[in-house]
Amino acid sequence: MRFREPTDAAFELHRWPFFWITRANDRYLRMLERHLKQHGLDVPSWRVLGQLHGDLSKSVGDLADEAIIKRSTMARIVHRMEDEGLVRTRARPTDRRVTEVRLTALGRKQRIVAQRQAFHAFARAFRDVSEGEINRLNETLRKVIANFESEDETTRT
Repeated sequence: MRFREPTDAAFELHRWPFFWITRANDRYLRMLERHLKQHGLDVPSWRVLGQLHGDLSKSVGDLADEAIIKRSTMARIVHRMEDEGLVRTRARPTDRRVTEVRLTALGRKQRIVAQRQAFHAFARAFRDVSEGEINRLNETLRKVIANFESEDETTRT
């Protein structure tokens, strides 16, 4: 069955996948925010901490792209985290226009805390969902994203 357009009188919101995707993401982020707050962290910090590990460094632009936020917003997040002692920054030696971000010792410790909190929220959300169901959900979402990306490529050319 094909879905009806939202302008159709027979449209059913609860059959619209993005309704559920948005609600699930909202619940996940709210739970995660509550748990992170107990440790002096927030979701934006978690997004940065989750991308960096060990001595890995990433540019502010790469962090922003992965976190799906604007680069200027990511720059502010990184600056705040630098003030908090979680990350340090430096200009990339081969291109001084690029700011590289790396975890500090405190950032590595807080990364572990943040990842535990994220796993707690994940475990709660998927407590009665099988591994196979999770794999199918991930595969379906990858297809949806690929469809958007192929549309993006079509409109750019």
